[in-house]
Amino acid sequence: MVRKKHCFRWLFLLALMVTLFLQPTVEASDGGASGSAAGTVTINAGSYAKSVAGMKLTLYKVGVLDATSGNLILTDASEIKAADFSSSTLIQDIVTKLAIPNGSGTTVALDAEGKFTFTGLTDGVYILQKAQSDDGNDKTYDNVTMQTSLFTVPLKDEKGQATEEFSIIPKLTITDKKLGLEITKVFKDKEGKEETTPTEEKTFYIGVFTDAGALATCTEGETNPRQVVIGTDGKSQTVKFTGLAPQTYYIYETDAQGNRLTTKGTTDVLLNYDGNSAVSITGDEGTYYPFISGGNEIALPVSMENGTSKSITLENRYDGPQQLKGKITIKKLVVDSAGDTLEVDTTFYAHVYKVVGETKTQVEPENQPIELKNEDTVDFSFTMTEEDKTATYEVVECDQEGNDLDGTEGSFA
Repeated sequence: MVRKKHCFRWLFLLALMVTLFLQPTVEASDGGASGSAAGTVTINAGSYAKSVAGMKLTLYKVGVLDATSGNLILTDASEIKAADFSSSTLIQDIVTKLAIPNGSGTTVALDAEGKFTFTGLTDGVYILQKAQSDDGNDKTYDNVTMQTSLFTVPLKDEKGQATEEFSIIPKLTITDKKLGLEITKVFKDKEGKEETTPTEEKTFYIGVFTDAGALATCTEGETNPRQVVIGTDGKSQTVKFTGLAPQTYYIYETDAQGNRLTTKGTTDVLLNYDGNSAVSITGDEGTYYPFISGGNEIALPVSMENGTSKSITLENRYDGPQQLKGKITIKKLVVDSAGDTLEVDTTFYAHVYKVVGETKTQVEPENQPIELKNEDTVDFSFTMTEEDKTATYEVVECDQEGNDLDGTEGSFA
């Protein structure tokens, strides 16, 4: 094998090392194994981590440094061209002038956390780039630009000290894609098993934050945080945030000004959304436990189609005064004396009553009969208290105006 030697002298090496630690963000590892001559480099996509999971990168070894002479000895896969290495775009100049052929490097895919670790790297000069389409990247990542990174093995940290492993956070830019988050707030009991309704109207605020702790920028005119009101009917509410760039976001309960709520009795510990942190609700002595399945870290990957949204549910598991949601399933059948179903195209009506002892009370909504068709099934939902679970309920047929039938014209048996 014939190797081509080109001298850029120590001035080049000085510029090379300075640029190495100015271009990407480089963090030294504190895990430090010892006794190995090979390097370990972890690529971390930072705030875009989960958004670019699966994107492919290519690592090229372009040569080695001669420790005695300071020369860069190029590999056979590289061809040097005339270059001005005193420019401010040194790394990109190297990439361009070396004219590295496609397929000559090692191409890998970022994992689900937006990371990949290269191990066993031997002494040399390496360049890391986003892989080209013919190296395996599909069009999903066409709008992702990654700044080229250059490093040498043996490795040095940001202070120039020798280290056997470090991480690189390359600069990523994602353009021309706007996504959305649809967040549905549901009121539930403390165990998260049943939907409930508050005894009084409750107002909440939901904020979407970046990993830096700032409120995310949405489409112009949209507010962030967003107000959500859960009334005594217990109906869930959905709010939509649009115009979001592909990256990782964090969902938090906030006050009206967008300040993230903290755990009960603290001033600096944020809610963790695993169902174990509590915050007082103004107006009663109850507390609620915010919960999001999978946690409040939500990734909007670059693979999502432009203009689409991801939907999540934010539960409020509440242990204060509340009302439960009851449901009675009613099926209407018209049968003959032998019990065989008849074909009848008629609309029937019914009421539901709660019976406690000798007292019979019509279940709300009053004077609004339930419409029934022969062989059809209707779910009748209503609010109830914990005590109502032991009550008896009756379904009674009525006319269209809500007057109960007396049995002479037909009623439920």
